Amino acid sequence: MDGDLQEVLTERVKQRFEAKEQEIGPEFFAHLQQMMMLQVVDNHWKEHLLSMDHLRDGINLRGYAQQDPLREYQREGYDAFMDLIHRIKADSVGAIFHLQVRAHQETQVEQEQRKAQRLSFSHGDGSAAQQPQERQQKKVGRNDPCPCGSGKKFKKCHGK
Repeated sequence: MDGDLQEVLTERVKQRFEAKEQEIGPEFFAHLQQMMMLQVVDNHWKEHLLSMDHLRDGINLRGYAQQDPLREYQREGYDAFMDLIHRIKADSVGAIFHLQVRAHQETQVEQEQRKAQRLSFSHGDGSAAQQPQERQQKKVGRNDPCPCGSGKKFKKCHGK
C-alpha cells in the first residue's frame, strides 16, 4: 500500500514539474532553477557555518560530563551536516514548485521616475557642463559663534 502511494505521488510530482517547465520554458526554467538552488544552498550554508561556530565554542563543556569533546564534535557536526543536506533538498524543491513567473510591467511610478531623470551630456566644449555654485555667505567654522544668535559655538548648537 505504501509503495503504491509513493509511486502515485512521485508520478504527480514529475507531472507537475514537467508542466511548470513547459509553462516557463525549458531554457529559462533551467536558469531559474539554478539561481534558486544557489540561493537556497548559500542561505543554508551560512546558517550551518554559524551553528558550527556555536558548536565549536561550547563543545569543551562536554568534558565536564565525562564525554570526549572531539568525538561529540564529530558526531554533532555530522548530524548538523546531514540535516543541512536534508533542508537544502526540501527547500529547493519547495521553492521550485512555488515559483511564479510574471511578465514585467512597468508601473506608473517607475515611468514617472524614468521620465524625471535628466541627463546632461557634455561634448567637451564646456558649454553644457554645470558650473559649481559659489557660496553666498562666509562658511561658519566649528568654533565660531552660531549664526542663530544663541551665543553658543556652532559645533555645540547647529553643527551637530
